[in-house]
Amino acid sequence: MNSRFAFIIFVIATLLLVLSCGPAVDSTVGAACEDDRDCDEECITGWPGGFCTISCQDHADCPPDTLCTDTESGVCLFACDHHDDCKALLGEEFKCEDETDFESREVWVCTD
Repeated sequence: MNSRFAFIIFVIATLLLVLSCGPAVDSTVGAACEDDRDCDEECITGWPGGFCTISCQDHADCPPDTLCTDTESGVCLFACDHHDDCKALLGEEFKCEDETDFESREVWVCTD
């Protein structure tokens, strides 16, 4: 009985750890901002609540779970599959849309 209880606790803890993983919204990419001083590099002030991001020329320039787009002359945005991905991560104002990267490929990212 004790080993079964320990196994159940282990499974629950593992599930919680896996479910808690995901994109990180921070001052590098995704945090709300009023100007560039609120971010590691750049604040897109025209987006709802402002949006911290960093410039890029290639996907390798971006943090995990983000892609380099030609938006705003090259910035990192969160990758997505559905509108709900963006709403859950950033808020109701954001949606998943196709943009292009610097190699003219279509990428799906969260935008305003």
